[in-house]
Amino acid sequence: MPLGALMGSGPDYDPNSTIRLAMVSTGPHSDPIYGSEAEFSVYEPSVGETQAPRFSSAFLAVQNGEPPTYSMIMVGWDVNPQFYGDDRAHFEIVWVDKGTTCANLGCPGFVQQSKQVFPGLKITPVSTVGGKQSYLHVKVFKTKKTGNWWLIYGDGHHPVGYWPKELFTYMVDAADVVSWFGMVAAARGEPTPPMGSGQSPDQGEGKAAYFENIKVVDASNNLVVPSLGGCQTHVTEPSCYALGHFTNSDDGSGLRFLYGGGVCHPE
Repeated sequence: MPLGALMGSGPDYDPNSTIRLAMVSTGPHSDPIYGSEAEFSVYEPSVGETQAPRFSSAFLAVQNGEPPTYSMIMVGWDVNPQFYGDDRAHFEIVWVDKGTTCANLGCPGFVQQSKQVFPGLKITPVSTVGGKQSYLHVKVFKTKKTGNWWLIYGDGHHPVGYWPKELFTYMVDAADVVSWFGMVAAARGEPTPPMGSGQSPDQGEGKAAYFENIKVVDASNNLVVPSLGGCQTHVTEPSCYALGHFTNSDDGSGLRFLYGGGVCHPE
């Protein structure tokens, strides 16, 4: 996924901010993609009390095109005091089409269907470093019948709602890239906050944040495991944040990787 698509998106975006990513994505020449499913650990890293914007988040994103001619859906969690008014992890969705960006239910677009799960929801419980791990399980997919993009939440596969296909100029048919990533931001010149658990992937299981059971939806509406050789990685500040080696589970449940890092001070 082009970094500009992420760095110019979301409720938190500010042109005077510094945004840093640790990301795995499908390659630019993959077959058309009709969605993705993943589980990823949820933490509540302290983002500090410096000037806004400041946030720490993790997302699954499906996209077609490149800025400025692109469409994108992002689903994940976000710790963002400026946006939510607290230091808790919240379930967050974002959609982008050309010059329009909308978070959660802040503007017309996403059609909410569930009465139990909704964008902006506080996620409980959350993971603790070296302790019990809690995760977000989401699926975004395009239905063959209507062409709309649906959002499914949790192990119970609870339908949350959908993005009408008409929202997306460049994703009426399919996505061309899917990405899974941690993302942090701070006002320019300020330290960026911890990503994920705040621990580097070399700290291992139970300490570093993870994505796992990653799959994509193919043209037959089947969930398939992305090819390891077809995936790309990108870390915008490798002196502070990192990706662990991504692997394919032996049982076919999907790709997995660790990611994250601590506070990153500007040079």
